Amino acid sequence: MGKELLGTIGLVLVGGASAIQIRTMPAEQPYFGSESYRLLERGWEAEEAGDSALAFELYRQGAEAGDISMMVNLGYLFDTGRGQAPDKAAAMLWYKRAHRRGSGIAAGNIAILYNEQGKHRAAFRWFKKAVEVGDNDARVKIAKAYLSGVGVRRSARFAKEQLQAAISCEPREAITEAGWEEAVAMLADLDAAT
Repeated sequence: MGKELLGTIGLVLVGGASAIQIRTMPAEQPYFGSESYRLLERGWEAEEAGDSALAFELYRQGAEAGDISMMVNLGYLFDTGRGQAPDKAAAMLWYKRAHRRGSGIAAGNIAILYNEQGKHRAAFRWFKKAVEVGDNDARVKIAKAYLSGVGVRRSARFAKEQLQAAISCEPREAITEAGWEEAVAMLADLDAAT
C-alpha cells in the first residue's frame, strides 16, 4: 500500500470494486495519542456507530490539518456519499492531496475514479503511481488491465509479472489479504491457460 501503510499498524477496509478507505494508523510512536490520532479514532467510531456526518466532520478537521489518513478517508466519504451527497470532484481533490504526501491508497482511488469516468489510460497510469509508493493491490488492477487490454496494450506476460510481484511483495502487509488471494487465483488461471 502507500507509505502510510508500510509504516502502520491496523487494517484497510476495501470498498468492493470501488475506492479503499484507510483504517490504519502510522506506527511512529509520536502519532499515538496525538490530536490527529484521536480524531482518526473518533472518526472510525462515528462511522461504526452509523454517524457519517460526525465522521465527515472529524476527517475534515484532520485532513485540513494535513493528516494523510484523514485526507484519504475524507475523500472516501465524498467518493461514496457517506454523510453528504457524493462529490467525485471533492473526492479527487482530497485523494490528490494525500497522494502528494505519499499515499499509494490515494493514487489507487484516483485510478478508480478515472476508470469510473472511462479514462482508462489515466487510470492505468495512476495504478502505476500507486505501485511506485508501495500499494501492491494496485498490481492486481494493472494485471487486469493487461489481461483485458483496457487502457493499455493486452499482454498476458506483463499481467503475470504484476501478479507474481504482488504475491511476493515484502513486507506481506503491503497487500491486503483479498488482493493477495485474487492475485494467486488469477496467476493460477493464467498458468492453467498456458
